[in-house]
Amino acid sequence: MGVAGRLDVNDLAMGHTGAMRWNVRDKWVVSKDITHEPLIDDATFEQAQAMLQRHGRGTG
Repeated sequence: MGVAGRLDVNDLAMGHTGAMRWNVRDKWVVSKDITHEPLIDDATFEQAQAMLQRHGRGTG
């Protein structure tokens, strides 16, 4: 086990925790150029976002 302030070569992740957080929508970076074909259209995306918000899982 490592000592505070020292690196434990057997457990490099010790002391670090990963956390995934959603960025708020106004912080998204969106390219104006389409680089590959979208999987869904904008209307379907907006409908899904609205549905998630109604169920308490949206970004708003």
